[in-house]
Amino acid sequence: GSDGTILKTTDGGTTWTRLNVEATGHFFGVSLSGSTTVWVVGELGTILQISQTDDKLLDESDSFIHVLNDVAVV
Repeated sequence: GSDGTILKTTDGGTTWTRLNVEATGHFFGVSLSGSTTVWVVGELGTILQISQTDDKLLDESDSFIHVLNDVAVV
């Protein structure tokens, strides 16, 4: 996403809703953990964990890291 934009769909992509996040940089990596949790990483050390069941956002950002380009959940 660009400028802190994260979009969510619950109907296979027919409609999209913007999630409210306080991050302002660009996002470069997305990974799914199971069927309900998404991890997003990007500029300014941004690390976000988003629960799709309740749109709960956990901000794990690290201000000492400049850019995270990718994420993988195993």
